[in-house]
Amino acid sequence: MKREIIKFRCDAEERRTISGRAEKAGVTLSEYCRRQALYGKIIATPRLTAEEQEYFRMLQTHNSFMTRLANLFTYKDPAFNKEA
Repeated sequence: MKREIIKFRCDAEERRTISGRAEKAGVTLSEYCRRQALYGKIIATPRLTAEEQEYFRMLQTHNSFMTRLANLFTYKDPAFNKEA
């Protein structure tokens, strides 16, 4: 559990910049500052929009179907797997 507090001063523009970077990284301002201080680098993983999430789900579904087809050809009917 985090109980200790560290404070630092910055001007309004610096705070907006840091807050914006934290938002782009998908973490809170506190978490962003903590990771930056401890590790010096944060890999931003922006949140996906609802539309992007739907596309991702569709790709997962298509991937699953393609894997099933490949397994069907490979294991159920080995004749499909022979080269012409």
